[in-house]
Amino acid sequence: MGGVPSKSLEIRTAVGRRPTPIALSEAERKVLVREANSEKLPHRTVKRAKLILLASDGESNGSIASKLGVPTGFVSFWRRSFAAMGMDGLKDRQRSGRPMKFSPAQRLEIIATACDPGPAEYGLNGWTLDLLHQAVKARGIAVSRSRMHVILKRAELQPHRKRMWLHSPDPKFREKVDDIVGLYLAPPPGSTVVCVDEKPGMQALQRKYPDKPATPAKGNSCLSPLVATVAAQAAATCSSSGAIPGPEETVFVCGDSIACEQVSRTTVVTPATTIEAPSPETAEAEQINNARLGVSGWDGLTVQALASVFRDALSAQQQSSAELSPSVGENAEGDKSRQSTGMPSGRDNADKPKPPAKGRARKPCEKCRSCKCGRPGKPGKREFEYIRHGTLTLIGAFLVATGKVFAHIGPTRTGDDLERFMDYLASQLEGTIHIIWDNLNIHHGDRWIDFNKRHGERFHFHYTPIHASWVNQIEIWFGIFHRRCLKNGSFTSQDELRRQVEAFLAIWNERDKHPFKWSFAGYGTRETAATTGG
Repeated sequence: MGGVPSKSLEIRTAVGRRPTPIALSEAERKVLVREANSEKLPHRTVKRAKLILLASDGESNGSIASKLGVPTGFVSFWRRSFAAMGMDGLKDRQRSGRPMKFSPAQRLEIIATACDPGPAEYGLNGWTLDLLHQAVKARGIAVSRSRMHVILKRAELQPHRKRMWLHSPDPKFREKVDDIVGLYLAPPPGSTVVCVDEKPGMQALQRKYPDKPATPAKGNSCLSPLVATVAAQAAATCSSSGAIPGPEETVFVCGDSIACEQVSRTTVVTPATTIEAPSPETAEAEQINNARLGVSGWDGLTVQALASVFRDALSAQQQSSAELSPSVGENAEGDKSRQSTGMPSGRDNADKPKPPAKGRARKPCEKCRSCKCGRPGKPGKREFEYIRHGTLTLIGAFLVATGKVFAHIGPTRTGDDLERFMDYLASQLEGTIHIIWDNLNIHHGDRWIDFNKRHGERFHFHYTPIHASWVNQIEIWFGIFHRRCLKNGSFTSQDELRRQVEAFLAIWNERDKHPFKWSFAGYGTRETAATTGG
């Protein structure tokens, strides 16, 4: 048979580019596994981590693309990127973004203009945003007002704001500060460190009209933080066991009677009786504030002071209520008497649902400011007009070690007044005394040399640097004294002001005194002088 000779057919399979091999170290694999299983990282980071893990197991690009639902080119790109740069290859590269509208020189020109003094031709001593915008446009920079504000905000510039700054011209500023700080942190053995200063001009101001108390938020069901501390979960104790609260477990009921952060009217509840404390605008409350605590308003009370006021009022009621409290072996009549006083019996009424008792403390919320009240609370109001009744001066001495305060109250601040006070201080303290005070004219002179000779050279005077009263710890105490005693006071005479200040001093030395925690260690000039032998 004739015919065309047959030829064997060859079938060739197209071979693509081989995938880039991926080899992972133990540390890289650990990081990638954590990222691949993460539920919080961005989706692109999770997907790229899974891609590299699959590639390290020998998967082809097509197989990885099919499993992750991405194009093959996507797999090839990140595979090559990881092989070239490692873990950094999985991060997005910096992109150019939109071209800059303003050059760096123009931005710096705007910032420099804002830092310049205000335009004198306008009679101003500072910039406003509108004037600054006009000045920038006059310099040939076509920038909008909002964009200029963004540039200033990014540079953290606020041209309209100024901060006070006080320079001390004392040439031995650091040496004097270190000398005083050394007395605070390491006083000489057997000596007493005392900070002395004067507070002149304490005004006996009487408000022409009485203050208006704060009003609570409507529907407020939270306990004031001030009152919640004193309550100490006594409400739960009373409701569950019927026990009489102790002196530290006085229950203060909030409801609509206490405004957040302000106490104007408080209801104090015991299981057997209810006592309402007078509001601050009544004469009785004013007498309690002025005579007992020496504070000028309920907002100046500490938790301990507030508790002590009502604890005294409850002392008689606690005794009578204790007689109504039954013992373990009480008979049925005791249960009836306890029910008549409003206290749960704990036996007969154990299974009966009890209606909420009137005046029982409500559950406090997490934060007073998060209360969803129908009407916000209002702060107290103070009349602007006042009547002057003169001024008094307080000369004070603060003991650094204990926080005790010695004081003299008088109409003047003269050298003789200070010397009489220092004589009194010398009679109250023993041993060596280190006095820290400022550079007032009555703190200098020969009188203190003679004074020291009279008292056996026991006194050592240390002067604060010029314009550095912050080194004197009594200034800290003066701040506390002003906020708690003077700030919100209304005094009809100098005598009333004196009585309130004396009451505050008494309660401070009896209950509130404490040393201040001084953390500033100075500038180290004493150690340098000791090292160099100076």
